[in-house]
Amino acid sequence: MSILIFVIAVLGSLVLDRQERRHRFEQRQEYERLGWEVPLEAPKLSMLESWANVVLGILLFSLGALFLNAMLQIPVEYVTAGWENLVALFLASGFALVWLGVKAVKQNVVYKTGGA
Repeated sequence: MSILIFVIAVLGSLVLDRQERRHRFEQRQEYERLGWEVPLEAPKLSMLESWANVVLGILLFSLGALFLNAMLQIPVEYVTAGWENLVALFLASGFALVWLGVKAVKQNVVYKTGGA
């Protein structure tokens, strides 16, 4: 059940991301049709928040990897239920934060350099 929630969340994120990209594409076409310069999109996160996401994501992913390592080293008869959900939570959230943080850092760099 918990994996289904993660899959639905990822699919929802992909749909919303695609919708946002399509909106930006249509907006860019309208600016070009009018002969105006397309303004750069302001970053959603500051540079500090972007780097904080990357660092926190690395920490969560590392913690998930440590939990996975511990889970794999414990004999099967001693493993309690629920560990796999905790490992999946830390690995998935860590990966997502790193991915979004790197994306936000790139967006900040492009915005500060003026799109060059």
